[in-house]
Amino acid sequence: MRVSRARVGLAALCVSVALGLALPAMALAIPRDDVLARAQSWVSAKVPYDQGGYYGGYRTDCSGFVSMSWGLGKSYVTWTLPQVSHQISKNELLPGDILLRPHHHVVLFAGWADAGHTQYVAFEETPPKAITRVIPYPYWPGHGTYTPYRYNSIEDTPSLTWTVYRFRNLKNGSYLWTANEIEKNKIQATMTKTWKLEGVAYRITKLTNTSPLWRFRNLKGGFYFYTSDPNEKSNIVAKLSKSYKLEGVAYNVSRSAGSPVWRFQNLKNGTYLFTSDPAEKANIVAELPKTWKLEGVAYMVTP
Repeated sequence: MRVSRARVGLAALCVSVALGLALPAMALAIPRDDVLARAQSWVSAKVPYDQGGYYGGYRTDCSGFVSMSWGLGKSYVTWTLPQVSHQISKNELLPGDILLRPHHHVVLFAGWADAGHTQYVAFEETPPKAITRVIPYPYWPGHGTYTPYRYNSIEDTPSLTWTVYRFRNLKNGSYLWTANEIEKNKIQATMTKTWKLEGVAYRITKLTNTSPLWRFRNLKGGFYFYTSDPNEKSNIVAKLSKSYKLEGVAYNVSRSAGSPVWRFQNLKNGTYLFTSDPAEKANIVAELPKTWKLEGVAYMVTP
């Protein structure tokens, strides 16, 4: 639940009601990526906060939200979550861990929001609904001691797939693609007036997508450009360094097999659009030829 500075008295609301303290259930292993995806599902569904309510079999309060995210099979309360987790240090925190104040509140850690580790991105079930936002470490001042905990059966094994998300800039109409869950969560927590999450662009297998996709940011227009072509990448670095900044590898794609991803350039503002959806590609070609120019297949992806 949300414990805002203006509503200190609400802190106790997140103390989940329980008829008794049940013994811990058998722990089921879960990858960190799955924990974050499960948390995001409640944020996307705008699940309302209600200590007496349930969604998908879990109580819709702060501890029920963490129980769901960890896949515990039932709703624990803030003072029984330590039965299935253990205390860790600040320096050990990883996405999928929690910040807990037993008998009061708990939030799910999604990654650091700054290099100094003074703020973090959190998933939180709080009035009026599940949200993601940036919180000062360990929690808002004046609300007691919050301690990092880690689920005993969380897995650090990397996911075998990338989920690529597409955002649209509400100010200039440009697009951003990211497979970085922390970046995605931070954008949703701090930049909702600029970037709108349009959804999942595609999911791709790491084992078969091995060619780097480089991401550039245009220093004048603020939009993003992506290329998997080493020659194009080198040419931009060598000749257009005053216009484009190389930010690094966004994720890996394929240059020889898989589903095509088409690249369009906006004829009015110079921004770019990439799509793997044949229907979207056909619609743009048919309906928006004066705005978008099809440049061809940019790269391929294998699901």
